[in-house]
Amino acid sequence: QKAGAYLVGSNLYFFADRFSNSGDAAIGIWILQNKVSPSGAGTSGSGDPFTGVHKDGDVLIVSHFVNGGSVDDRKAYRWENGALNTTPIPLDASSLYTFVNITDVPSPSGWGYVPKSGTAGVYPINSFFEGFIDLSIANITLDPCTTTFLFETRESQSLTSILVDFA
Repeated sequence: QKAGAYLVGSNLYFFADRFSNSGDAAIGIWILQNKVSPSGAGTSGSGDPFTGVHKDGDVLIVSHFVNGGSVDDRKAYRWENGALNTTPIPLDASSLYTFVNITDVPSPSGWGYVPKSGTAGVYPINSFFEGFIDLSIANITLDPCTTTFLFETRESQSLTSILVDFA
């Protein structure tokens, strides 16, 4: 899985690819104020813990894929008082926006993208995810020296569903 994020003004832009575009699933990006990284192989089910800890104010942006991605549902949540607050941050499409490709598109040269079903080097429909969040409207402050991000995919829309992948 490939992923990236960059800051322009108060907008944080992010992107990631998905291995599988079928069924119900979710993709999310954690905006973490502390340095966080896998301490081992970091693969799903490996039991390798992460180094670093959550800090109040961390943000999770989640986009749910229903019917392979045909239904758009995106929300942002904040880590508060040592846990994820499951009440979404109130944001509209002008301050939080996510979308996926609606046609097959080639992946960037050298990325080595291979989908679960389809042609190597080509993102099938609903396989390339991107978006942005206006940090000022969401009341999020980032320190570029310590802020990290982590993409995740889940098996369903539930915030407690099994994590499948990290990038």
